[in-house]
Amino acid sequence: ANVFVAARPPGHHAEKTTAMGFCLFNTAAIAARHAQKKHQAERVAIVDWDVHHGNGTQDIFWDDPSVLYCSTHQMPLYPGTGAKS
Repeated sequence: ANVFVAARPPGHHAEKTTAMGFCLFNTAAIAARHAQKKHQAERVAIVDWDVHHGNGTQDIFWDDPSVLYCSTHQMPLYPGTGAKS
């Protein structure tokens, strides 16, 4: 099954163990895990189109090959992450 979700707010600054940038929960990460656990999604792609880099979402899925995280954002802005290097 293929699914597309457009969601606000993404909560994309909340990291694994830390609330950040007015984000208490990373709703994008919660939705991705829900799709995997409840709907047996093998792979999930998160496309984050926002002026700020979604540092929390990247942090959560950095070592998880089953989730592709793509971010378009302006640099240099809060939180100061997401540069090419």
